[in-house]
Amino acid sequence: MCGIVGFYQDNAFDQYLLDQMTDSLAHRGPDGRGTKFWPKFGVGLGHRRLAILDLSSAGDQPMTYQDSGVWICLNGEIYNYLEIRRLLESKGYRFKTNTDTEVALVAFLEWDMEAFNRFNGMWAITIFNEKTRRLVACVDRFGVKPFYYRRIGNAIHWASEIKAFLAIHSKFPLRLDKRGILTGIVSAGGLSASGNTWLEEIQDLPGGHFIEITPNQFQLKAWWNTAEHLIAPTGSLETQAETFHELFFDACKLRLRSDVPIGISLSGGLDSSAIAVALNSINRSEDNPLHLFTIYDKYSNLMVNIFMLLSLSRPGGAYHHHTPSQSRKHYYSPAVPRRGISRRSYPLAP
Repeated sequence: MCGIVGFYQDNAFDQYLLDQMTDSLAHRGPDGRGTKFWPKFGVGLGHRRLAILDLSSAGDQPMTYQDSGVWICLNGEIYNYLEIRRLLESKGYRFKTNTDTEVALVAFLEWDMEAFNRFNGMWAITIFNEKTRRLVACVDRFGVKPFYYRRIGNAIHWASEIKAFLAIHSKFPLRLDKRGILTGIVSAGGLSASGNTWLEEIQDLPGGHFIEITPNQFQLKAWWNTAEHLIAPTGSLETQAETFHELFFDACKLRLRSDVPIGISLSGGLDSSAIAVALNSINRSEDNPLHLFTIYDKYSNLMVNIFMLLSLSRPGGAYHHHTPSQSRKHYYSPAVPRRGISRRSYPLAP
């Protein structure tokens, strides 16, 4: 988890406001901080880094490639970056880092918007070309990584969390959207699906969409539609189960690409327990063991505890960290808007 912020074609911004937005997301990226500001264009990029791949300062962002004049900020991870990197190297590209961020940038330089179709991962990306003043912002197929934005004419502000907009509230006031709040109360997932938030002018970029801006044009388009990529199941039930098993284990294996220890949040449910068992089977290493984290309290039911124990029943290196919950209170409340913004993207989001 990293944090990205920025603005485009807004001369009311300055380095101070960019710093304020960037540092408001320090909790998302304790390992690095970077900004890039183009005063004559009214463009700024900010990034807070949580280092996962290539822990050196070479992986700091915003990042550019050679003298391309193209800059990137990435929140998320491109799991198949090694495969894409090898393909790009075969085309003559050379890399200075071992990050997926540099691979994503070079992939965009080579394939432009088509690069996103090649990515296997979760991401929110902003790419700015200082030579053409073209900005592209894109989120992954399902919108796993958040990207909130505010459009004012042909200017745009964006951030990984709504709370970043609070940091510049004195310059750009925020107003509650009563209809958005009502939608959130009536339907827990309605806001995210609509692209609206509970603040006026603040939008949530839907999964599988991108924004492309030039000095004279703004467009929001879909680059992915899951319905168009569904594969009809074939073969017997056993064959389908084997296919799912292969896909599931392959997905888990890709997510083990990391230069830091791997941790799993174990709820005790079927999904997280299956992932824990799969990863423990793949990563049978005493040198780099998995770390399982569980939050529990006296209300945790017996079945949850059974699933937790079953997930550890396989031999191999795994450490389980139990964290007792100090409170059952929720951190969101429609009655406290500012606290709700600072804690959650939506007042009633689970």
